[in-house]
Amino acid sequence: MLNVKKRIIILCTFIVILIVIIIQIFIGELNKSYYLKAIPPENIKTLNSYLEWKPGTKTIYKIENKGIVYYLCLDKPRRIPASGPSAYCFDSNCNFVGWTADIGDLHGSLPQQAYEKRYKWTEINIEEIPNHNK
Repeated sequence: MLNVKKRIIILCTFIVILIVIIIQIFIGELNKSYYLKAIPPENIKTLNSYLEWKPGTKTIYKIENKGIVYYLCLDKPRRIPASGPSAYCFDSNCNFVGWTADIGDLHGSLPQQAYEKRYKWTEINIEEIPNHNK
């Protein structure tokens, strides 16, 4: 009797471990797929080229720090779990300067630094950005 119980416990443990491994692989592949969707194409050089790539962009922030202005476009979260959305940063002349797949977690990028340091953020419309049509 004890042998049967041990075998059932071992089998159940093996099945649980196998399920956990499969879930981890699935989440890893899903993260990879999401991350690849966040990588800006080579032709993203300006805010306009970004808006052509992501035409549904609704949220743009003007970020000011020590007299320097940046524009930040937020997209969907691109990690599981994500602590923030992916973000794309442009300078005051609307030139692309950097991006991050997860603004709340991936440290070091300009968009993430602006988020982390809580620079002055103002939500704006695209029409309020000078030079955005260049």
